Amino acid sequence: LLGPFNGFLRTPAISGPQLDWAQAISAGGLPDDVREAAILTVGAQWKAAYVLYAHSLAARKAGISDHDIDALRSARGEPAGVSPEAKLAHRLTVAIVRDHDVPDDLYGEVVETFGEPATVTLVALVGQYLVTSALLTCFRVPAPPDQSA
Repeated sequence: LLGPFNGFLRTPAISGPQLDWAQAISAGGLPDDVREAAILTVGAQWKAAYVLYAHSLAARKAGISDHDIDALRSARGEPAGVSPEAKLAHRLTVAIVRDHDVPDDLYGEVVETFGEPATVTLVALVGQYLVTSALLTCFRVPAPPDQSA
C-alpha cells in the first residue's frame, strides 16, 4: 500500500477510529478547493512528500492551478489565484501549523466565512493531516518515483 496505510495496518485499534474520524471530516462539507489548500499547506510545512504528491493531484481536480499548487507546496507566501475561501483556509492552516497561534481577527474572519461547524471541521482536517504527515515523515514514506500522473 502507498501513503500512511502501512503504518495504520500495524495498529488496528488506532487505525479504525482514525478512519472513522477521517470519514467524518470528509463528510463535513468543506469545498474541495478549501480542503486541498489546507492539506497542501500542512504537507508543505512538514515537507511530507507523499501528501504533497497525492494532494497536488487532488488539488488539480478541485480546480486549483499548477501555479497555486506550487505556491501551496513551497510553504512560502500565499497562493494568488485560489478562491477567497481557499486562501483563508491556507492562512488559518499556516497560523495553526507554523505559528501555533490563531490571531483573533483571523479567527473571526474564518468563523464569519465558514460558520462555526465548518471552522471546527477545517481545524480537524488540519489535525488529521498533522497526524498523517507525522506518520509519513516518521516512517519515511516517499512520493512515488514517477510523479507525472
